[in-house]
Amino acid sequence: MRKITMDATEALYNGRDFKQGNTQVLAFFDFTELRLFGNLIARVGGDGIFVALAGWNTATTRERLNGVLSELGLSIHTRKGDVYMTKIGGDPILWENPNELTKVES
Repeated sequence: MRKITMDATEALYNGRDFKQGNTQVLAFFDFTELRLFGNLIARVGGDGIFVALAGWNTATTRERLNGVLSELGLSIHTRKGDVYMTKIGGDPILWENPNELTKVES
């Protein structure tokens, strides 16, 4: 995992602002957002953890999300154009709407 992803993930889960290059974490009163190139790709708050590819199924977007999901023992990957979410030791599950914020259950 790249250092920028580790730093952004730490900021996201600790509710503090962070900005480096194309990656930004914005901390609000009751939730924190992770943005890549200005696109919302993760939100952490009292109502749970939400993730999205936001229309950009790129290696960088997946890498940032995998940083967020690693805290939950999850990862995402793409196979033949489809996006899958996998729990460590589990079977891949097709992510039906990867471009919309989706609540993640660990």
